[in-house]
Amino acid sequence: MKHYLSLLAVCLLAGCSAGPQATESMPQTLRSNYQCDVPQAQAFPPLQTGADLVVNMRHLSQHAQARNFVAGQWLVRNGSLPERDRIGACSTQILQASRQIIDAQYQAVYPTLNTQAQRDALKETITTWRAAMQGITPQGVNDTSLSAFNTAADRLLSLLQPR
Repeated sequence: MKHYLSLLAVCLLAGCSAGPQATESMPQTLRSNYQCDVPQAQAFPPLQTGADLVVNMRHLSQHAQARNFVAGQWLVRNGSLPERDRIGACSTQILQASRQIIDAQYQAVYPTLNTQAQRDALKETITTWRAAMQGITPQGVNDTSLSAFNTAADRLLSLLQPR
């Protein structure tokens, strides 16, 4: 996954740079092309199952990883304080929007679960997802938290499978 994110960042940075003729240390085209891509709730269809919630949680964590990876690469090239603050604020907005989306979906899914084991697994999944999201920053990803989330999500999915 990290190789794909690295490749994505390189492509994005290469497409935004002004090329070898640029005399500035930070090409103007890159500076104007970095945008904060905050997830929107309306981009996610209504949930049908707990499995849909897990898919959305994984999607949002991958989105945060990709956006923060690009932001981290961008920060390496431009370390000015205003830009650092802007990117830090963007990272926070992505985290907050993701939590709002998932918290609303969690409230919709929790009552539909049939067993206490499923409800407990969902609580564990949401807790580990929140920790994993906190560990996704422009400086990197906390792989331990992300792994814990994926383990909890897989456990929940196995409990949701009809027997």
